[in-house]
Amino acid sequence: MKEMSFCPVGERQLATYLENRLAPRERDAFAAHAATCEICRGEIDLWERLAALPAPAPSADFERRFEQMLRLDSGSRSPSVWQRPAVAWAAAAAFAIGGFFAGNYVGHQGPKSELDELRGEMRGMKTMVAMSLLQQQSAVERLRGVNYSVRLDNPEDEVVTALIQTLRGDSSVDVRLAAADA
Repeated sequence: MKEMSFCPVGERQLATYLENRLAPRERDAFAAHAATCEICRGEIDLWERLAALPAPAPSADFERRFEQMLRLDSGSRSPSVWQRPAVAWAAAAAFAIGGFFAGNYVGHQGPKSELDELRGEMRGMKTMVAMSLLQQQSAVERLRGVNYSVRLDNPEDEVVTALIQTLRGDSSVDVRLAAADA
């Protein structure tokens, strides 16, 4: 089995390069790097070939099976996988609200620093939720983690690294494709 390798220079910029979201100067710099880097050139070629593949149409009974799966899941007595992320959101909201009130009534800092502190805490909670979801056993929960990480503004390095690891080694093709899209 061939060992996977990666380029630390291109690892963070490859997706934004392929989506044409880099500033012109950064795009030119990455293109120059990719011209000399065999790993990045191979990744670009692979993703360009994948983009050219036709999208498969869902089977005729896809919607019926999906609806059946949802009915079975909602009819179970144990908490369903659809309900667990609500606990994480509730904890994040309670943490943010508690931090806001504690900062206003306990701290003696100016309002701007308290707001910055709350933003930092909220960002940390969002990162924690994304990382937690990406490490779940259920492919559905990992897909949720990938989708949640997409909504983060400027995700931290650990989230980007987790998405890259998910892309490289997740057992579910759907999760890997979602990570690639992220």
